[in-house]
Amino acid sequence: MRHGTFVCVALALILTAMSGNLKGDSGKQAASDKIDRLIKQLGDDHFAKREAASKELDALGEPALAALRKAATSSADLEIQRRAKQAVRATPASARRNWRSGRAPG
Repeated sequence: MRHGTFVCVALALILTAMSGNLKGDSGKQAASDKIDRLIKQLGDDHFAKREAASKELDALGEPALAALRKAATSSADLEIQRRAKQAVRATPASARRNWRSGRAPG
């Protein structure tokens, strides 16, 4: 009987751990979607929305760096390019070095 209880507890722990991993993936996707939305917002018709997106991307820092670099070089919208370049320059130098070398922040 004790062996059966142990197996059930172990199985429950494994399933709980797997559930956490699935949530982590959706969290990364949500962050990526947010960054993409903010980059598109850099080209909004309304100045206040462009400014808000710029500030939010600046606050995100390194997690937004790859998408900002891509937008700075390949966006068809010149305003998005300009603001993305500005955000990359505003990212601390240590984060830019970490991004280039593939190292984790910290």
